[in-house]
Amino acid sequence: MTETATETAAFEAQLPLSEPVIADADAAPATAKQQKAPFKLTTALASAPSSVDAFVHHLHRCLKTRGGTDTVLLFSAYAARLAGAILAILGRSALRQNARKLVELAFQLPPSTSVNLAGATAPPLAALALGLSKRLEAFVGMLGEWRTMNRLWGIMAMWLAAKDLLLRLRQPASAETDEKAPKSSKFNTTVEVLQVISLTAYHIGEATAWFSGKGVIKLSAEARGRFATVSVRSWGAYVFMELTRLLVERRRRTVSEDATVEKEYKDDWFTKFTHTAAWAPLTIHWGYGDGFLPDIAVAALATYPSAALMKDLWRSTA
Repeated sequence: MTETATETAAFEAQLPLSEPVIADADAAPATAKQQKAPFKLTTALASAPSSVDAFVHHLHRCLKTRGGTDTVLLFSAYAARLAGAILAILGRSALRQNARKLVELAFQLPPSTSVNLAGATAPPLAALALGLSKRLEAFVGMLGEWRTMNRLWGIMAMWLAAKDLLLRLRQPASAETDEKAPKSSKFNTTVEVLQVISLTAYHIGEATAWFSGKGVIKLSAEARGRFATVSVRSWGAYVFMELTRLLVERRRRTVSEDATVEKEYKDDWFTKFTHTAAWAPLTIHWGYGDGFLPDIAVAALATYPSAALMKDLWRSTA
C-alpha cells in the first residue's frame, strides 16, 4: 500500500452575501481619461522583496495549525504529482517519436548498411522532462511521509469529537422540545456516529501500519497491509457517507424564499459535493487491489479538491 488516505479539512470560506453598496459619483469628463502607467522593470524589481515578504508571512499564517499544515502539504504534494505525471507523459511521448524517426531513417538506408542504435541518445528535452519527473516523484514521496506523520495527531481530534458527540447524545431533552426527534435529526445523528467510528478506524489503521513499517511495532508485512487497507476503506466509508448525507440534506431541505440565501446555499452545497465526490474513486483505487487509475488521473482528481482547500485556507488567513 503506497498511498494513504487524506483527512477531510474543515475550512469554510466566509463569503459576503451581497456586493458592497457604492454611492453614484459624477461622471468623469471624457478628456480626463486615465492612462495606464507603463511597466517598469526597475519598479517591479524594487517591489519584489516586499511581495516575497508578504507571501512568506501569509504562508506562515497558513501553517500555524495542524489542519493548515496538512492542507498546504496536500496541495503541494498533488500539484507536484500532477506536474510530474505530465512531464513523464511528455518525456515518454518524445522518446517514442524519436524512436519512430530513427526506425524510419533506418529503413531508408541500403539493405547492406549496418545500423547500430545502441549509441543513440535521447532528445535533450525528453531526458530533461523524465529527469524532472523522477525528482518530483521523490519530492511527492517525502511530502507523503510528512503528511502521514502530521496526521498521527488526528487520533486526538477523534477522541474530542467522540467525547463531544457522546455528551450531546446523553444530554436530556428539555421540556419544550420533549417530542420525538424528526427523521432528519435521527439520520444526521446516525451518520455522525458512523463517521466518527470510520475516521477513528482510519487513524488507528494508518498509525499502526506506519509504525509497523518503521519498525516501532512488530507486525508481519501481511498484517501491516491489512491495517493499511482497513485505514483506506474506513476513509472511503466516511467519504460515501458524507456524499449520502449531502444528497439527503438537499432533498429534505425547504427552499428559502430569499433568492440570495438560496443561491448561496446551492453554491456551497455544490462545492462540498463535488470536492467530496472527487475523493470517491480514489478511495476505491487505493482500497481495493492494485488500483485501476493511471497516475495522472489520480493526481488530477486529488488536485481539484486540494486546490480548493488551499484557496479557502489562503482566503481565511488573509
